[in-house]
Amino acid sequence: ALSQTRFYGEYARIYTKLGLVEQSNDYFDKALRYAGKINDPNQQKFCVLYIYLWKRLNYLNQEDSLRAIEKKLIKVMPSAITYSKIADRFIEKKKQLDSADYYLTKAMQTPDYAIVPVQGIVQFSYGNLFNAKKEYKNALDAYQQSLSAFQKTEYRTQIRNVYDSIASTYHYLDDPKMANEYLKKYKAVNDTLKNEEKEAVTIAVNKLLQEEKQDKQKEKKQLYFIFAGCIVLLLLMVSGILRMQRSKQLKKESLLEEQTLEN
Repeated sequence: ALSQTRFYGEYARIYTKLGLVEQSNDYFDKALRYAGKINDPNQQKFCVLYIYLWKRLNYLNQEDSLRAIEKKLIKVMPSAITYSKIADRFIEKKKQLDSADYYLTKAMQTPDYAIVPVQGIVQFSYGNLFNAKKEYKNALDAYQQSLSAFQKTEYRTQIRNVYDSIASTYHYLDDPKMANEYLKKYKAVNDTLKNEEKEAVTIAVNKLLQEEKQDKQKEKKQLYFIFAGCIVLLLLMVSGILRMQRSKQLKKESLLEEQTLEN
């Protein structure tokens, strides 16, 4: 069940990146079904948490659905990642920043905050919060803590995002030298990741085309069986009619024979 959960979850992530929400949600739902069959309770929780964290990206423009998923996330496991994602929603709107601060404080109090990459996620959200408040030096401090955490675990996608945010923050501080330095770092990591993403997209597209081809082949087989069934049914009907006619003919011949004998 774990391997199937990871398999469908990975393809769902790729479809999310491609913007194919319907296919993505379909694969996420399949991943959730297999996750429900995982025997280890902790492993099951982490898998479900991971799936919902990605699935929420498909509903960023649907407030009600987004909140529903966030409630599920908290129910599955009150984690630092979940609280930081809720905080991000307030930060992006630049409204109710005190609520964002509240959820980030809760994030730091959860057990999974001890995990290094989770610290990176929360500190990155803090950096965004300080930027929204125009407290740029505090933002840089939070981003540097985030960068340190991600570098320890080699989370390159997050490292790319932190480089970009640091470059922007130095731009706000009117420090073009440092802004350009981090912008170069961002571009170097971004180019590498883009090439890798293209390969992943190619694999996903090929799989999608293969699935469509298989669906068409199934449709052809179904049509063939329907056609063959109709032919068999028609032959049986014709055979039945011929038998009935033959039976009637035999009865007539028998009757004529009897009449001839009587005469």
